[in-house]
Amino acid sequence: MIEQITARMPTTDEVKKLGMPKSTSVLDVYAAVRDPGGHPLAVLAVVLPGDRLELEDAYPID
Repeated sequence: MIEQITARMPTTDEVKKLGMPKSTSVLDVYAAVRDPGGHPLAVLAVVLPGDRLELEDAYPID
C-alpha cells in the first residue's frame, strides 16, 4: 500500500462542508493498494480537518 499525506489550506468548499475555520489546515490523504502487476485494487482519497484527528501507524520490525 502506498499512502501520501499532505497538509494544506482548505478550499472554500471544504471549509463549508467540514464546518471549519478557513485558517485551519487540512490533511489530504491518498492511499492505494495495487496487485503485483501494479494494477489498482483499492484507492482512497479523503480530506480531513487538521485540528480534529490523530494519525497512528504501526510497522512490524523483523
